[in-house]
Amino acid sequence: MRHCGADCLRPADNGVKRVTQLGDVRLAYRDEGSGPAVLLLHGCPFASFVWRRLIPQLTPTHRCIAPDLLGLGNTETPPGADWSLPAQAETMIRLLDCLGIERAHVLGHDHGGAVAQVLAARHPTRVDRLVLTDAEAYDNWPSAEERPFARITQMPFLGDLVLWLWSRRIVLRATLVRGKAVYDARELSGEFIDFLVRANLAD
Repeated sequence: MRHCGADCLRPADNGVKRVTQLGDVRLAYRDEGSGPAVLLLHGCPFASFVWRRLIPQLTPTHRCIAPDLLGLGNTETPPGADWSLPAQAETMIRLLDCLGIERAHVLGHDHGGAVAQVLAARHPTRVDRLVLTDAEAYDNWPSAEERPFARITQMPFLGDLVLWLWSRRIVLRATLVRGKAVYDARELSGEFIDFLVRANLAD
């Protein structure tokens, strides 16, 4: 098992997350509680912030590891990085190695569920229990349905325009409600929308 150095213990700028360098990815993550490890993998376009209510319920008995996946939240991903599901799964394994965690329960939601499935298939001895909630089950990401949007966001000017529109709070909120991203639209608080704009969408 490979371990990283003191970088694992370096707090992120917001004082809550930690950051570590895993290959060419500077990964931000939360590490709270003690006991059996639980790896929490969020969906897209979210970040570990979505686990803010679950983590306090688990930390009395479990150690919660909640990373920001590639390209999301506070994780810094360089241009040209491999965003494939296998690559993201391997990044999560490197994080577990870095933290000295041999085996963990893995909870994956949405896109994080797809990463969790690949992780469990490739490294079954590292997964104690696998829990999937509304998980994607594509061979790879972006899926055929999401690929056109992903291409648009990479185009000069047009990509910037789309991301700028999506960063407008009213547009973002309407998109999430229309797409049924949450069961109860009242959960889309100003704090949550501000988080998405700041951590995921703002340049």
